[in-house]
Amino acid sequence: MISIVTITGIAGSSSLETELHRIQQLQHQIATETARQTQMAALGNTLAQLQSDITQQKELNQQPTMEQQIATVKDNIRRLTQEQSELERSITQIRSQINQQLQPNLIDKPNMVRILPFGKKTDQIPWFAVCESSESILLYKDATTKIRLDPLKLSYSTEYANFLNTIANTPQGILIFLIRDKGVETFDLAVTIAMNRNIKVGKLPLPWDVPLDMHNFYPQ
Repeated sequence: MISIVTITGIAGSSSLETELHRIQQLQHQIATETARQTQMAALGNTLAQLQSDITQQKELNQQPTMEQQIATVKDNIRRLTQEQSELERSITQIRSQINQQLQPNLIDKPNMVRILPFGKKTDQIPWFAVCESSESILLYKDATTKIRLDPLKLSYSTEYANFLNTIANTPQGILIFLIRDKGVETFDLAVTIAMNRNIKVGKLPLPWDVPLDMHNFYPQ
């Protein structure tokens, strides 16, 4: 397929490598937290066993030794509890930073997407169809006149057939599909029908769900 259009006003994005590093760091710290929780559970079992042993060992005058071991275990539990709290705070901060980086930057989102000429084949005459969703496709007859059709009816739609005939009868005519996120299935259906009629086609994904400005690139 041929793509001869481009989009202006695309917002900048954060480094994917940086985000990957942060996510890996988060995964490592979560794994560390899980390991510490396992250690705490094991120490809790040890403490219970030692307390039971004290009762059994009192008659053998081993109580001071067992109590010392219990004190050591309690110290370890307190230390691990403190480390776990610090680790949880660190994980919360990292998650917050990652979420902020992954959220769309609404400030950079344009109010309108403008379709412009691009590439070497500027002698071609473009016609546009916007694949909006599984329930809607827009055919541009000119910069402002649009026809909305049900994609499920395209195969026998007179309006779509007339639209394709107009393109076929236009020297150097080409049909450009502009595809929104929810319109991929509609594109698959519409492009198949167009190619079966030997229509030259191109495609371009639309990154935002905003209005389109077609005035700079459309047959008059």
